[in-house]
Amino acid sequence: VRGTPLEGAIVLTGAVPRSAVYDHIQMFDIGFLPHSNLFGSPVVMFEMMGLKVPLLMPALPPILDVHRDGDTALLFPPLDGERAVAKLTELVESAELREALAE
Repeated sequence: VRGTPLEGAIVLTGAVPRSAVYDHIQMFDIGFLPHSNLFGSPVVMFEMMGLKVPLLMPALPPILDVHRDGDTALLFPPLDGERAVAKLTELVESAELREALAE
């Protein structure tokens, strides 16, 4: 995200102990999953949903089983960094969209 409007707005924590995961998720403005697998829904997606964090996810089959783009999450083509940054920028710039997706 260097050189984009998002520079300076993102905190990368690295790995956190399992006992601290919910504390960290509660601080998220946006839940961003850059990639996942093709055969199972990521548990962290459900954890973020339970804590009403608006989501940005790759449009992979297990995620598409749960989410609709623009309705329950923003989705981008897998491994398309340019589109992911565009959607992330959209979320950063719209409190109304973040609130709608979180609900």
